[in-house]
Amino acid sequence: MSPSGGNEAQTGVPRSPSARSASRFPRPWQPLTPRGAAAFARASLNVVCCFQAGVALLSACSVIWFLHQAVLPVIRQGISQLPEEGSLRMGELQLPGGGPVIAENGWMALRVDLDAPVDQALLRDLEIRFGPNAVRVCTGVGSLTLIYPPDWLAPFNRLELTTWWEAWQPIILAIVGFATVCSLLFVWWILAALYAPLPRMLAFFGDRDLPLDGAWRMSAASLLAGSVFLSAGFFAFGFGWIGLPQFLLFFGIHWVLPIVYLVIGTTVLPPRPMKIAGSNPFIPLSLPESAPAVAAPSGALALEPPSALAPAPPSVLVAASPDAPAAEPVASRRKRVANPFAKPAAQRSVVAANPFTGSSSSDSR
Repeated sequence: MSPSGGNEAQTGVPRSPSARSASRFPRPWQPLTPRGAAAFARASLNVVCCFQAGVALLSACSVIWFLHQAVLPVIRQGISQLPEEGSLRMGELQLPGGGPVIAENGWMALRVDLDAPVDQALLRDLEIRFGPNAVRVCTGVGSLTLIYPPDWLAPFNRLELTTWWEAWQPIILAIVGFATVCSLLFVWWILAALYAPLPRMLAFFGDRDLPLDGAWRMSAASLLAGSVFLSAGFFAFGFGWIGLPQFLLFFGIHWVLPIVYLVIGTTVLPPRPMKIAGSNPFIPLSLPESAPAVAAPSGALALEPPSALAPAPPSVLVAASPDAPAAEPVASRRKRVANPFAKPAAQRSVVAANPFTGSSSSDSR
């Protein structure tokens, strides 16, 4: 027997549907499903922050792994093919005696060619082309041209760039990971506040129990599912299972996925508890005669009314004797209070004797 059923059998009072739904509501232990994300509406803020920190670290690890697996090898390959002499001076790339340099993988290419035409055909999903006066970032949807600053003076040869890259590569990866964690935590808190009105409105019209702070926590949990989905896209892209267009599709879906989770997760929330109208305090409570008796809990001592525990004493009638004297009336001890509405009684005037007059005839006698 379930705990809820045993509780009802012991007390004899059936539980409300909202109480049953709350008892069956899952604990917040994973945000990967709509029901799991909805469970975070009842979680504390500390639990939500712990899950956010864990998913942010997972996302940072996926970004660092992707760079180390799919981007950095191309850069190292391109540096190893540079000539021993070369520099960037006065806004112009100078490579004396150096031919074109090409480093590429399945989706990315790095090219250094001072004589290549501007409208060269695109061979990879992403190409970075270093020309004589600018560097161009080319994709299938367009290109971005960055002109060299005229005041830059930087080495552009194999010896110096190899030393610089080996020293700064771990630091660059650490900076990228730290920036990923901080940016995700900041963006999640802002987006959770923007998404919170949606589940709150759906819960209001669907008679679901969801306060405003619970809507924020539920929105924050749904954003974690989108980040985990994007991390899976980074791993699939790094292994070469998908290309750049498919990865961009992953990136777009991870923005829509939290909204879908909020819409579906609101439907699994427990119903809103019903409010019982208050009774009139001036009317005494009375139970109807036909009301069923409530079963007492097992093991409890049943109490009987006083009439059932002890028999009523017999009634004794005392008759008055005819020869007994009549009882005298007992004076009432109640203090009489003057009637404030009655007219005051007439007072008799008392004539005081004049001390300056002589004594009466009887006194003279």
